[in-house]
Amino acid sequence: MPTLMSALQRALEALQRGNPLSGERIVTDAAKIAVQTYGAQSGRACRAHFEASQFFHAAGKPGEMLMSLRAAARVVPQNEEEQAARFGYLFQLGAALDRQGQLGEAERVLRDLVSDLGDTYGELSQAAATGNTALAGVLFEQGEIEEALALVDGAVQTLASLGDAGVAPALALRAFVVKAYSPVEPSFPEEMSLPDELVQTLGEAALERVGQSAPPLALLALSDIEELVRETLGENHALRRALLAQTVRTAAEAGDDEAQLRTLRILADLAEKAGDALGQADIQLALAEAHAAQGRTQEAVGAFESAAKFAEEGPRVLALGLARHAQYRAAIGDDAESRELMERSVEAARDAKEPELLGSCLVTQGVLLQHAGDEAASGKLDAALDLLPLGHPDADIATEHLEALEEERPCGCFGDTGLLQAVASALSQRLPAGLLRSVAQDQDGFRVDLAREPSPEEHQLVERVLNEVLQELTQASPDSA
Repeated sequence: MPTLMSALQRALEALQRGNPLSGERIVTDAAKIAVQTYGAQSGRACRAHFEASQFFHAAGKPGEMLMSLRAAARVVPQNEEEQAARFGYLFQLGAALDRQGQLGEAERVLRDLVSDLGDTYGELSQAAATGNTALAGVLFEQGEIEEALALVDGAVQTLASLGDAGVAPALALRAFVVKAYSPVEPSFPEEMSLPDELVQTLGEAALERVGQSAPPLALLALSDIEELVRETLGENHALRRALLAQTVRTAAEAGDDEAQLRTLRILADLAEKAGDALGQADIQLALAEAHAAQGRTQEAVGAFESAAKFAEEGPRVLALGLARHAQYRAAIGDDAESRELMERSVEAARDAKEPELLGSCLVTQGVLLQHAGDEAASGKLDAALDLLPLGHPDADIATEHLEALEEERPCGCFGDTGLLQAVASALSQRLPAGLLRSVAQDQDGFRVDLAREPSPEEHQLVERVLNEVLQELTQASPDSA
């Protein structure tokens, strides 16, 4: 006898078939029927709203997801099962609000939840400790460091005493909070001892927390966490490599050139010991771009050349590496070498037998030729469009450059890696901890991406600080004289 599928299962199947509107109708109709039959605050109706929230999360509709979660959390429990469900809905609502940057509402929801959990299960229960961990994370993001540390410390003690696996993500959060409170304090309690599987969970949770901390503080926490993982799981463990890779990115955001290069060298050594030639190629490319951003031309060229040697066994990696080297050579005015490198890049892309890769390399070649005033540019860009699918980012670049050629106007290319990194570093130092996610540059100028919705005062602060930073950097540039 076939099993009846729930509304959520049927909706998710519709989503997988490429019919999200059908899936949405299924879950919203199920919620309406449950409300009409059992009442808006009944356990069944709120369960239907919660299932709708899961569908909207899968469909990438955060507004509808939050609306459904709020409706689910309005349940009036009639028994212990519905009471436990209500706590789960509130926890999910708090977490979703946190992800969407609605920290004020997230704090209110989680404070109420923690109070109810304490009353129901006891202040030292696993449920209350888990709720306090979530609340501490939201407080940390808002700069309420002392209260966040007190809450997460209490949660760690409770969860550790109960032998609960939730101690691992709590310790991951604590590492970041401790560094915000006192950068010289160790991230972990001295008496702490965790089994391998919890160290794994801790490291994975830490990687998810990085974006919620100012890059300089995140670097300090990552250093302690990476050391713990290395000592527990081994120097070549995949999690350690992931933490080192994140350290490279965070160091770049923090403007810490020394930390970035030091970590890249550790990764290069690990790849060499493992005999991973393509891994070494990727790391040498990262080193090359770090040197380039820091103005070390000779070191950048040397690392690009090393990357090409390591990548010879992998046409795809070789093609990408040569293209990036060609772009750098063009940027420093070495047109002849840039052209030769792009020819090699295109040949490697042909060897890889990947049409999209070849199309992307031809776009790069066409753009570089266009910048050099070479009439061959349009032919390369046209050939790229024949290979790239509609909507591919590189297809859009090719189209924009062809239009500029047809209209006999400059292409409007932009981008100064050194300036971009300087702006990102200055902003991360001057804005509140956890507010800045990233900085990008496009044809309209600098675009600041925030980790949460700013208050009106913070919005004005971001604009003022960005203007101050750009003015300072412009005045400091020798070209401004």
